[in-house]
Amino acid sequence: MDSVPSPSDDCGLVTASPADPDAGISEIAERILAEHARILRLFGALYDLAWRVDPAVSRLTLAQVWSRLADLLVAHTKAEEVCFPTMYGDGAHALAVKEAAAADHNDIREAVEQARLLDAGSARWWQVITAARTACAQHFGSEERTASGAASPATGTGPSPAGSPR
Repeated sequence: MDSVPSPSDDCGLVTASPADPDAGISEIAERILAEHARILRLFGALYDLAWRVDPAVSRLTLAQVWSRLADLLVAHTKAEEVCFPTMYGDGAHALAVKEAAAADHNDIREAVEQARLLDAGSARWWQVITAARTACAQHFGSEERTASGAASPATGTGPSPAGSPR
């Protein structure tokens, strides 16, 4: 499974060269988009486990996958908060984008904390996981549209496994 990155002052990226000041921002955006896809794949893995694994084994496996995903979500939201201010610059629109992202990040982190307090695989846990997945998909879509200037929705929906409400 993928390792969980930790945010750093330079977002783990090379800085832009004086000849191409947008190069670093482009690389940051690419990494963010790659992480969005990775996060949605991990959410998908949770739902796949609910479909395919013996219920006795499923709860332990769900807890393990969720633990990695939860850590990734927290690290990702922190990294975005470090990196995104440099991507959007200043001004009223940039401030609105940053505030909306911060509110989304708080919602995602709150869902992570709620899920960590629940039994993996329980009905309430699935409700919280589903809310987190929905919040992530909406947030990612918003960021991707803002970053690209065009609609590029992040998906992550599909049929719900038995006992796992979506």
